[in-house]
Amino acid sequence: MSGAGALSEVVFISSGPPESVEAIGSTASAMGLRHSLISENRDKANAEYTLTIFGVSPSALAKLKTVSAKAGAVIKELRIS
Repeated sequence: MSGAGALSEVVFISSGPPESVEAIGSTASAMGLRHSLISENRDKANAEYTLTIFGVSPSALAKLKTVSAKAGAVIKELRIS
């Protein structure tokens, strides 16, 4: 998804179960968006994930936010650029 209205990237920084962040990434893939997931595993209980998604449109961002809420992701920070 590129062109008018596309954002350069969206970064979700999350803690919580890995399945919740993987659900966001899977949705991004299904939407044809390129993404990168980095896991910082201090320990299972305090793992932190950084999911960067490239070329996100405002409508795609709204869908990703809905998926994240339904999946139970704990979004600590959301960067949009």
